[in-house]
Amino acid sequence: MQIECDFVCIGVGIAPAVQFARRAGLDIENGIVVDEHLRTSHPDIYAGGDVVNYPDPVFKKRRRVEHWGHAEYCGQVAGLNMAGTPQKYDLLTYVWSDVFDLHIECAGDETARDRTLLRGSLGEPSLSSSICVTTR
Repeated sequence: MQIECDFVCIGVGIAPAVQFARRAGLDIENGIVVDEHLRTSHPDIYAGGDVVNYPDPVFKKRRRVEHWGHAEYCGQVAGLNMAGTPQKYDLLTYVWSDVFDLHIECAGDETARDRTLLRGSLGEPSLSSSICVTTR
């Protein structure tokens, strides 16, 4: 399929910078491995943000999320745990972005989609796309 356009934007993600954590002897697997309290393989080191591979309590699998909302929440959870107030990571992750006048939102695990729905046509400004996810 060809789509005539003036501009194309492709988001491809990131590779987490974990060299410092690897040198410190922390477990690494698509990011710094943490438990539900954001504790690393070293009992006195916590980590958060888009560099962590954490156990997602909603989708029952390990994930790494690249969004500031997740990073902000990680900081709160890790801080409470470091201060002696036990707190488990329990956020339903979300991402959003504004690309010019287009607002995009997604909550949950977008990689586990069953199908993608398009509403409208590619030539109309009212086009919307929905990712339909069924929890397994």
